[in-house]
Amino acid sequence: MIVAILILFSGYRVVRDSVHILMEGTPEGIFLVDVEKKLLTHPQVQEVHDLHVWSITSGLNALSCHVVVDGEMNIHESSILIENLEQSLLELGIHHATIQVESASHPQTEAHSDALVCDISEQQTEGNNHIGHNH
Repeated sequence: MIVAILILFSGYRVVRDSVHILMEGTPEGIFLVDVEKKLLTHPQVQEVHDLHVWSITSGLNALSCHVVVDGEMNIHESSILIENLEQSLLELGIHHATIQVESASHPQTEAHSDALVCDISEQQTEGNNHIGHNH
């Protein structure tokens, strides 16, 4: 009877953790506010939006977000910025990051809200395009 109870409890924990990973929930011990603050400590980053952190597997955390910078950056400069941000995220236990760099003057940045999904329903389209995107 004791062995059955131990198996039941350990099985519950494994299923609970697996469902959390499959549902792409924020990993335990990582707080989005702390991640945002960490990204904003870089002098070139003005704003962070569309921030999402999840576990790929137990102990391997991933991040995706957009960072807004002042002025125009070339590809080399933005690559250096992304590398610096990825290194700082390692301190928080985030091992894989996908970071999109946007200029504050870019039209999409002005039209973009803090929502998780880009709302294009009210934007004028020309052909198969809308502000900042091509489909």
